[in-house]
Amino acid sequence: MQKVKMQVVFPQDLLREVDQMVSGRKRSEFIVEATRKELRRQRLVQAMEKAAGAWSDEGYPELSTLKEVHRWLAQLRAETGRRMERLHG
Repeated sequence: MQKVKMQVVFPQDLLREVDQMVSGRKRSEFIVEATRKELRRQRLVQAMEKAAGAWSDEGYPELSTLKEVHRWLAQLRAETGRRMERLHG
């Protein structure tokens, strides 16, 4: 992956905290990974905002109570577990 140098201005206190967490030689890696995480989070927020209202309670009456939602999630997780077991032995 091609890398590009850039100049970024940080508040001094924030940079001090970063340096307390990681050595100076790892600072760039830390900032890059933090940026990746935030970008993933922002994309997820955008997707959730875009999908808001797509699910209606009327369309899924079988999931109208919290107990039913938990039952459905347990079933989904069990199916996933069985599928993973078949794929990976």
